[in-house]
This record gives sequence, structure tokens and C-alpha cells, in this order.
Amino acid sequence: MDLSTIHTIFGNNVTKCVTINKLAAVPKEIIMKQLILILLILGLFSCDNIQQLDNKSKNIPKENIQEELIGFNLISDFETNKAQFNSDTFDLMNLSTEGGELIVFHTNKKEYLVIDIWLYGEMGKLNTTYWTDKNIEFKFIKKTKYNYDRPMYEPDYKIIETTYYYSYPDSNFIIYNLDRKEIQDSSYLVKRKEIEEFFTTVTKDIEIIK
Repeated sequence: MDLSTIHTIFGNNVTKCVTINKLAAVPKEIIMKQLILILLILGLFSCDNIQQLDNKSKNIPKENIQEELIGFNLISDFETNKAQFNSDTFDLMNLSTEGGELIVFHTNKKEYLVIDIWLYGEMGKLNTTYWTDKNIEFKFIKKTKYNYDRPMYEPDYKIIETTYYYSYPDSNFIIYNLDRKEIQDSSYLVKRKEIEEFFTTVTKDIEIIK
């Protein structure tokens, strides 16, 4: 019986059997070498793609994105990074009996300024610190008043300390006490006006370096 007769009887199954027999005749070593060669080619192609993606990512400029700090985070951030700031000091005359000073802290590494104001008197002193953006828009304020029970030149005078915080989240105005708890104060608009006008009065003749 010849191959044509077999093909007539069994159809395409003969062709499949012949193909399988041909593969079976190939030594296993050759098959393994071919598989290894294919895997190496695929590996090199993948590495080349990864390298190209890596080079593209290196060419993308990195933006200097600074985190926007708000509220009490401004205080802690300034205390932690104060060494990075430059400072300019101005004497304040005719604002209190014992004089005062204004210190501007500024750096290109931060998006905020710190303006620290001290006024001194015989019966106490006042420290008001403003955190602002580079456009001198208020972000946060700390105000501490030190009252003496007698003039500072008398011995054993006692100090009564009062601290308030003023925050400007989303253009709002919130007052906090020393324990950093929000105060519901019906006169908050008056207090806001006072502390903002105080800043204007003190800084009107001072060029603030940003």
C-alpha cells in the first residue's frame, strides 16, 4: 500500500503524523539550543525597551514642587528648618516705651515668609509672628502678650503670658487658644481687623525682602 492510498484512507491525519515524526527525529539538544536562543533574543529586546523608558524618564524635567503648609504645620516647619532662612532685622521706634524690632525670615527654599515683631514696655512685651506667602497674604499668626504685675525694673516681678493663634484657611479666619483649641468668639471680626491693622502700622516704612 503506497502513501497515496494511505492518504485516501486516513486523510489529513497522515500529514500530521508525518510532521510529528519529523519533529521527534530532531535531537533534543538542538531544540533546547533553539529555545535558549529565542529566550535570549526576547530578553535583550525587553532590556532595550526598559532602557529606552528609563532614558525617557530621565529626560523629563523634575519640577520643584513644594508642599503647601497651613495652620500649625507652618510653626513646626519653620522651627525645623530655621537654619535655611536668611534674616533682616529692623529697629522699631516710637511704637512702645522701650522700643522694638522686626525680623524678616526669608528663603528661596520655602514658599512662605516669617515676620517676627517684638515691642517692649515697662509693664510687658508683645510678640506677634506672621507667616505669609510671598505676596504678603496672611497664612497664620501667633500672638503672645507678656504682662508684668509691676514695672520690669522692680525685683521679683511676675509675668502673665497669653497666647492666641489666628489661622487663614481658604480665606477664612479662625482663632485658637494656647492649647490650640478653636475659640468661638463673637468679636472675631474685630480681632481680625486689629491684628491686620497692627501689621500695616508696623511695616508701613519697611521694605520686606522676599
